[in-house]
Amino acid sequence: MANVYNRTKRNALEGDLTLDSSTIRCLLLKSTAPVFNADHNFVADLVPGTNEITGGGYARQALSSKTFAQVDASDWAEARNNELTFTNIAVGQTVGAAVVFRLVTNDADSVLVAYYDLPDTPGAGLDMKIQFDGTATAGAFLRAI
Repeated sequence: MANVYNRTKRNALEGDLTLDSSTIRCLLLKSTAPVFNADHNFVADLVPGTNEITGGGYARQALSSKTFAQVDASDWAEARNNELTFTNIAVGQTVGAAVVFRLVTNDADSVLVAYYDLPDTPGAGLDMKIQFDGTATAGAFLRAI
């Protein structure tokens, strides 16, 4: 499951998380990027110019099939989305993490939501699929326990 950034926890308590009505996106970090730091607040804190995957057909992806569920049997609620496809990850780029964020206007004010440590995956000019919670359809990208 995801590592959740402290700003997202605060926003949830303040009622300002708005995952349902916000534009939520995902970016990929290189394997050489610094490890998860819960104190980071905004996409700019990740230094995307240095640490984000580049080249090939890479582009940040929108989570456009968001759904929400209350899972009484497990005593949690979760936000779900179908798998994302990042096209043509360039040779020489090694993916190490995926980061979900709430887009506001730019990297300086777009709020980090969750960080997913991934097995280092070298780019080979092929597509890469990110499955939240290990499932292609409606995998949980954020869980509140």
